Amino acid sequence: MLHDFCDTVARTGAAIGRHSSAGLVLGVEHAQQLAAAGFAKADVQQWMYEHAVRSHEDMERAGKGVRGEDAPNVDEHGVRMLAAPEQLLVVVAGARNAAMSMVVRPFGFGGWSRTAHPIRRVREGATP
Repeated sequence: MLHDFCDTVARTGAAIGRHSSAGLVLGVEHAQQLAAAGFAKADVQQWMYEHAVRSHEDMERAGKGVRGEDAPNVDEHGVRMLAAPEQLLVVVAGARNAAMSMVVRPFGFGGWSRTAHPIRRVREGATP
């Protein structure tokens, strides 16, 4: 299942700039299967980060070559499509019997628009 999600996250068409942005909406059944296999949310994020990599040859065939660029996610093997494990938003949603999950694309070209940020509750009467 993770290989299928990873294939979608790492598609060359999603590479904008030096990496892609993605979120993973897991159906309840898929989340339960991953949990039964010993995967916590952070494990899913780490696995996807490690495996969502495209070779330099793949990127060059798509007209998006970055070979030789000095960037944290570019090395001699290729391009790591996610900026960091924690930048892959993972949520569980849907019916328990739907067995459907999806990759979503939070497109944006800079700053906060393609990064994950925690939402903190502000208590009533407090100033944010």
